Amino acid sequence: MKVFVLFSTTKQPFGGANQFMRALKERFKKERILTHNVFVADIILFNSHLIGGPFGKVAPFAYFLKLIFPNKLFVHRVDGPIQMYGGMERAGIDHEIFELNNDLADGTVYQSLWSRDHNRALGMPCSPYEAVIRNASNPDFFFTPLKRGLNERVRLVAVSWSVHLNKGFEIYGELDRELDWSRFDMTFVGRSRTIFNNIKVRVPMSSDKLGEFLRAHDIFVTASRNDACPNSVVEALDCGLPVVARNSGGHPELVGSGGELFNTTEEAVMAIERVAKDLEGYRLRITTSGMEKVGSEYVNFFQMIMNDVLNGHCRPKQVSVIGSLRRIFRS
Repeated sequence: MKVFVLFSTTKQPFGGANQFMRALKERFKKERILTHNVFVADIILFNSHLIGGPFGKVAPFAYFLKLIFPNKLFVHRVDGPIQMYGGMERAGIDHEIFELNNDLADGTVYQSLWSRDHNRALGMPCSPYEAVIRNASNPDFFFTPLKRGLNERVRLVAVSWSVHLNKGFEIYGELDRELDWSRFDMTFVGRSRTIFNNIKVRVPMSSDKLGEFLRAHDIFVTASRNDACPNSVVEALDCGLPVVARNSGGHPELVGSGGELFNTTEEAVMAIERVAKDLEGYRLRITTSGMEKVGSEYVNFFQMIMNDVLNGHCRPKQVSVIGSLRRIFRS
């Protein structure tokens, strides 16, 4: 099996999709199934979250490749729904993703049950094959230390590359006023449009530096809304940090017993207090998938579809030339 990943990645800090896809490529490379030559690929994995994003549009390339390689299998990694995160003005992107999935996807991977259920509720068509496979971090950078140093105060950390309002800046601003700063210390890593009096702000970090920075802290805090499967939470858990998260999106599925959920600032403060009183207990209850397991889930999903094609139970989706060209030039 050979897999071609239709997603450009960068080593620079650039959001969760970039972080995960970069780590997944590394895993495929170790398994010797990654190829940069689309001609020899059996599977084309494409990620539609950044349609219209800074890496360029996914859709025209995906349709173009399907026209040239009609017998290759296309697997679609879906995010969102984008409109639940970005507002109704982003609903058009969801409809574009739904159309792309309906036309091209032989298999669809959702990052969380929350994402699958909400995408379907908004009109995402079912694929012949579907799977829910959560994200994982790069174990070279994000891992739990064997020993932890003792901090004078409980050290909290939040991370966000995006400055979107749904990243929870209003909660961070209220925590800046409400937390007992004689007992807590907090750092925000990323880009913030909020000016804090007590929370320290650090610029976005590369993966190696971020992993080291996370391991020097005690609790990860996230107030984002409607994130399907935020990589920042996965990275924090993999570094052994209990997570205090807004009860939204894929957070409950990721955090499990390894942290606490909240809906309001008052609940967030109480959740931080509870976790701070039992740090070791929450650390022991952290569960994560790990990139080796997640990579295997992708490979097994690919193999299942390939086997059914070989046994004549299904065949790759086909697209019309006229319809595809219209879709390419419309993009």
